Amino acid sequence: MGPTSTKIFAIKEAISLFSKSCWAKSNTLLIKTDNKLASEWIRNVSTIPHFIKNEIVEILNLCREIYWNISLVPRECTAVADSLSKAGIGRAQQLVWVLN
Repeated sequence: MGPTSTKIFAIKEAISLFSKSCWAKSNTLLIKTDNKLASEWIRNVSTIPHFIKNEIVEILNLCREIYWNISLVPRECTAVADSLSKAGIGRAQQLVWVLN
């Protein structure tokens, strides 16, 4: 799995968590990514390669029920988020719990 596929799966997980939250009906999910392909594939269905199409379709289906926006941000602007995500890899505990 390449870096773009990894970003797609992370975006899908974030959308799934948000769509099940109490904030989904009254707030907009702002998705920021430094991966140009992931951003393009989610915005423009005609550019999606076959190997990742099912994941993108699932993302778009999840997005039908929420307000959302995806934007491309330069990699230099995501340094803090990147270091936090790398610090969380291998943690014994989950960083996010979803309670009903």
